[in-house]
Amino acid sequence: MNESAFGMLGILNRAKLVIFGPAVEDSLRKGHLLLLAEDASPRSKKTLLAKAQSHGLEVYLIPTKQELGAPLGRDELTAVLITSKKAANSLLQKLSKGE
Repeated sequence: MNESAFGMLGILNRAKLVIFGPAVEDSLRKGHLLLLAEDASPRSKKTLLAKAQSHGLEVYLIPTKQELGAPLGRDELTAVLITSKKAANSLLQKLSKGE
């Protein structure tokens, strides 16, 4: 994840526009972008991807759980849900520029 996206994710968290942890699976219908760690367990990935697809949710894969958790002050996170459409679009642009 590039520095710009890393910082933006932290800001979105402080603005309460991010859901992470066990609440992600139950809140997918409220979200606009799902960030999912590629090294998540196969079961978690399968479940979250299926539910995200059923809700028409865009998914972006982040290489590691540590990389996904760091901007939010966590050691590791499997998934992060962005609940604002405008914020999701902006973050997606920043993530895409970093590749």
